[in-house]
Amino acid sequence: STQAHGVSPHFSSALATTPQCATAGFYQAFLSKEMSQNAGGLIRWPAILTLPLGFGLLLAQGVSEVIKRVAYLNGSYQMDTHYEKPLQ
Repeated sequence: STQAHGVSPHFSSALATTPQCATAGFYQAFLSKEMSQNAGGLIRWPAILTLPLGFGLLLAQGVSEVIKRVAYLNGSYQMDTHYEKPLQ
């Protein structure tokens, strides 16, 4: 099978486009000055901003992990791989 570890190509493409959709949703809400339907009429873009911001932080964590693993493989970083089973 050409599928990597059982991950369907549809799932991986949906996962790749989700941050783009979140950013587009924020951009549209920001430009249209979208407001809530409540009497106060609060702007909604700060709440919608949390989704692309979260994806950005997740991307930064992924880049950090790749850098750490490459440094470990080069021998310039000592990684603690000891695992202790949690007490239950």
